[in-house]
Amino acid sequence: MPAKKATSIQSEKPYPEFPLTANRRNNQWCKKIRGRVVYFGSLEDHAAALEKYLLEVNEWQAGRNPREKVNSDSVSMEELCNHFLEEKAGKVTSREITSRTHFDYNRTSQRLCDFLGKTRPTSSLNDETFKKIRTHFTQTEAGKPAGLVTIMNHMRRLRTLFYFALSKRWLKGFTERDLRKLLEIPSKKSRRIERNGKGPRVFEASEIRTILISASLQMRAMTLLGINAALGQTDVSALPETAIDFEKGWLIFPRVKTGIARRCPLWPETVAALRDVLEKRKRAKDPTAAANVFITQQGHTFIGTSDKGTHLDAIGLTFSRLIRRLKIARPGTGFYTLRHMFETIGGETEAQVAVDHIMGHSPDDDDMSAEYREFIGDERLKRVTDHVRKWLWPEGSEAAWMVAEAERVKAKELEAAKLKRKSAASKKIAS
Repeated sequence: MPAKKATSIQSEKPYPEFPLTANRRNNQWCKKIRGRVVYFGSLEDHAAALEKYLLEVNEWQAGRNPREKVNSDSVSMEELCNHFLEEKAGKVTSREITSRTHFDYNRTSQRLCDFLGKTRPTSSLNDETFKKIRTHFTQTEAGKPAGLVTIMNHMRRLRTLFYFALSKRWLKGFTERDLRKLLEIPSKKSRRIERNGKGPRVFEASEIRTILISASLQMRAMTLLGINAALGQTDVSALPETAIDFEKGWLIFPRVKTGIARRCPLWPETVAALRDVLEKRKRAKDPTAAANVFITQQGHTFIGTSDKGTHLDAIGLTFSRLIRRLKIARPGTGFYTLRHMFETIGGETEAQVAVDHIMGHSPDDDDMSAEYREFIGDERLKRVTDHVRKWLWPEGSEAAWMVAEAERVKAKELEAAKLKRKSAASKKIAS
């Protein structure tokens, strides 16, 4: 018989007496010592984590940080990455970065160690090494050419890692300027050319209406939030009920990625869909999901980390399956395309300040107007969302959409009644 899936942190241990606890958010083994959570290594290597714990535990229990004794001149690549990831894990706990960001740092760090070797000392790194690192990360793990956006993200994470090494004086003979040059990010022009070569990532208004008619209750509300309020998957997953003013029809919710405050008028259709979701919402099993509007059938958040430490995005996955089934999927399109459409259509109003506010964009460092702007009037925000709504439902199409929605609900109710009669008949025969 196949082994049963672990149902608790305790059962995830390699054996019952194992002294460390699995932290799935950070993909690390950890232990709380003197009120502080200390991380000892990746979940993928419990033996190495245990060895590190046994070497350090007495120092931690005595109130000393054994890692401050690390050679100030050089460390191995594995030690560098572990120290770096531990610091970032602390920022996940303090909510300065997301668990997805930590996962990405972890993935890039592991690939770097595999490429250079875990025991490679940082003192041996030179210009040629960094050129080889950059070349290595211009390809996927399967050896195929990586997209320029993927390369850009890798370079940014590698820079952050090596800036950390500089701050600890483990990387001699380099400056941040040197690293920026050696780990060069693809130019905006080259990224634009690549993106233009793939064609526009758009949905027609009629396609979004088809999605709304065909989607499940929760996905319909999520789709409306995407096109009405420019919410991405992470925003939707983390959306608390308290962020919605149902009486006045407003969303007041900082963007998760940037922390930028934003307000957005909600359409009547969006408010109605959100009310339906809350009315039929499942009970949360995960305490972190209890306040959320959207909860999975299993009682968890839609965005999270799997038992193996990989990133999960149930919203993007479900949406992609839906558009493939509807035969409207195209390369590069997905749930985030709704956000692209809001920016594109909303920008036609020439109220870009209001569009940027709803999008939750971070202003440029030299944008002094953003520093002085204290608020944006409701009318400017409504002008943008009303324009997008008229694009989605031109005159007459709104009524047609509502009729189709009513027919869909009626068909679903008839199907439920049919199943109920069938079940009752089966029970009668059995008795």
